[in-house]
Amino acid sequence: STETRGVVEAYLRGNRFFGFSEESVVFFVAQDLPVMDSRGRYLLKKKSEIWRLPSDGGGVFDALRDSGVLNDLKSRPVEYLYMCESNNLLCRIADPLLVGLTIHTHTEVALKCVERLRVEEQLPLLVTIDQSPHRADLSPAELAELRRRAESDMRPLVLRPGQLSERMRYERDKADPTKLQLRVGSIAELLVQLAFVDSVLERRALPWRRKEVPIETTISPITGLPQRRCAFQLEQHVEDIAAIARSAVALCVDREGYYAQVNSDRASPLLACAAMSTLHQSWLVGAGARFVGDARVDLQGKLLCEISPLVSYEGEGLLRRYPEELSLPLFIRSRFEFEALVP
Repeated sequence: STETRGVVEAYLRGNRFFGFSEESVVFFVAQDLPVMDSRGRYLLKKKSEIWRLPSDGGGVFDALRDSGVLNDLKSRPVEYLYMCESNNLLCRIADPLLVGLTIHTHTEVALKCVERLRVEEQLPLLVTIDQSPHRADLSPAELAELRRRAESDMRPLVLRPGQLSERMRYERDKADPTKLQLRVGSIAELLVQLAFVDSVLERRALPWRRKEVPIETTISPITGLPQRRCAFQLEQHVEDIAAIARSAVALCVDREGYYAQVNSDRASPLLACAAMSTLHQSWLVGAGARFVGDARVDLQGKLLCEISPLVSYEGEGLLRRYPEELSLPLFIRSRFEFEALVP
């Protein structure tokens, strides 16, 4: 966004773009969209300025085009775009599993998903609509063939928890009541064919949704209880691209290795750091490393363990590298990062 660009750019420059050449790193800003009241009237930030907030992830395609980045990508030998949100500490950039699945299945869009464990989780849900035919005049073989075709034509939909009825949110899997029926949650990590992006922009196909923007909380003069007044903003979600693609596929992964989100919950940064540290410590222990006093990562953020992705992407290359006992907290940097610390 406009507000965060300076911080992000300064951080990457201060770390020498983590080994990339400066020419390979391009910054662009997503469009800010106006905030409206319940009647669709624009609200003012001040007397001569419309109140605007950053658009959601779906605005990335317009931003790529408007900034010239899309044309720049087309001039390079680039076939796919890998997109992810920055608030998942366990996001694996250019995950070879997702890349391999996309290429192997020849799909336009691939999404990464995890299992939704609790009703309260706000993960967007990936679902398909059952369009299988149910006809009594067909033989079993004919019915099976029609159902096979219907399954191949099914389009995935991404639903927000607010779009679900109470029954749908709480419904349990009949085969396994310990699991939710609608439980495939998107973590906003996608691989998209670059050629498909033009089609999305030309068709203006991503749907717009209304998002609440809290603006103030007052005390009701009638009930004496707090009441929140909301404005609204239109937004698009990047996962909705799957519903308009000719083909899409989802890769479901374990949360422990792929998902640790930082959100508005005050405790989430510590929990996400602990999840990342637990994973990284498990890589070291699996590679034969020992820790002083058999120490383990804690949830208070004092005993953390981090391995730079420039050292190991998912635990590879660590075997027998640390014969001596290690102490927590621990941060294992690459040689490049040590050199970057030297003025």
